[in-house]
Amino acid sequence: MSLVLAVYDPPIDALQEQLDAVSSQSSSDWECIAVDDASTDPNVALVLARWASIDPVRRQVITREQNGGIAAASNDGLEAASGEFVGFIAHDDVLHADAVEAVIAHFAQHPEHGVVHTDEQTVDARGAVIAAYHKPDWSPRRHLGHHYLAHFVAARRAVVGDLRVLADFEPSQDYDFYLRVIEEAERMGFTVGHIPRILYSWRAIAGSSARDASEKPEMVEAVRRCVAAAIERRGDDARAELVEHRGTPTTSCRLVRPVPEVPFAAIPISIDTSPADVNTAIVGSDAEVICLVDDSGVHDADWAGQLIAL
Repeated sequence: MSLVLAVYDPPIDALQEQLDAVSSQSSSDWECIAVDDASTDPNVALVLARWASIDPVRRQVITREQNGGIAAASNDGLEAASGEFVGFIAHDDVLHADAVEAVIAHFAQHPEHGVVHTDEQTVDARGAVIAAYHKPDWSPRRHLGHHYLAHFVAARRAVVGDLRVLADFEPSQDYDFYLRVIEEAERMGFTVGHIPRILYSWRAIAGSSARDASEKPEMVEAVRRCVAAAIERRGDDARAELVEHRGTPTTSCRLVRPVPEVPFAAIPISIDTSPADVNTAIVGSDAEVICLVDDSGVHDADWAGQLIAL
């Protein structure tokens, strides 16, 4: 397995912890390509050089002369990757000790899977656990509205092929990348697998979206562009709209499709509604689509149309 690690001026202690986590994997069947994206902190180069010198076969450091951003650094790592499987890790997070072993074993046991995602947790600057995220299995509809795969994701190198990370979608470049990788996997006859174990710690520090999406305000619109591009590639007659929470756009999208002319009836129900009441209302309706609602006021004006479209 190839681990691609893009590095740019991280907290030195966090970088060292991630490098140690890679070095301490329970499986020795890995290589790690660390790409220093022209860090301004001289300690970064020193730490990477010392780490690589211990095992130059499996630990490779690429130093970029100019800062190109996470997409450029990730692509340099992909170009150098030689493993059968490949995954990205971040310079201030922590890969768990059995992550590589678990991913390789999963692919061996599931030849039908071209991509696999794992569960994760968020930790604070000191490494204390903030929250655990036990993810659902693969859901194409959910992923198109929410990049819940996030960390840690791995793919067969044959599936990744010539696909590369696109700078146009930063800071949501990973979302766009995996949308395209999964599309390619499906074209090749693969599906997406899930390892229901926490194998990755995402550090919530200043500047990280793990702490709050507002740390990267440009991410919200980037997410929408990722989804819009996927819709266009797939030929879906829909548009992507950002979901708002209390009036503020979030990093989730919904698809809005043209609404067909279909007779629709919304039947209100409450705690006092009996089964007989519901049956009477349904029998007395000539609508093609019927929806039971307990409070239509919680939905926006377009909710019924989008249900019909689906």
